[in-house]
Amino acid sequence: NPPNQPASNSQATVVQQPRLVDLDSKTGRQRLLRSLTLETAVPYLALQNHFANQSDPAFCGITSLMVVLNAFGVDPLKRWKGGWRYFGNEDVLLSACCLNPERIRRVGISLTQFAQLATCHGLHVTLKRPVADPKEGGQSFNHQKNHNHPRKYTL
Repeated sequence: NPPNQPASNSQATVVQQPRLVDLDSKTGRQRLLRSLTLETAVPYLALQNHFANQSDPAFCGITSLMVVLNAFGVDPLKRWKGGWRYFGNEDVLLSACCLNPERIRRVGISLTQFAQLATCHGLHVTLKRPVADPKEGGQSFNHQKNHNHPRKYTL
């Protein structure tokens, strides 16, 4: 093995969770079509235009927030490429806040740090943790722009 290479590797990891449904499966496609028909897929449609691959396995929270910020149209107040002001990579997101990218690469971020980072970029965050069974009071997120402040959004 070359230096610093793991002894084993994999291309992708399939998460074996009974409640998770692959969007590309028959059940996943049926659920997506049903939500499109019922017009409950609006939040998904806003997010899908900004999907991005994480540049590091530990950046799942950072990249997810980057997608949300772009979907809300939050201005990063910093150029990404050329004249574009867009959260085009995790560096743009992390450059304005006090989280250390190297530490995140080692351990990721907690949900509380996710909320702090979102707040740092102008989102109004009310942190709610899901309950075990969504049918018994699961959470939902309000994705409406807060018109009282031009850079305030509710997540």
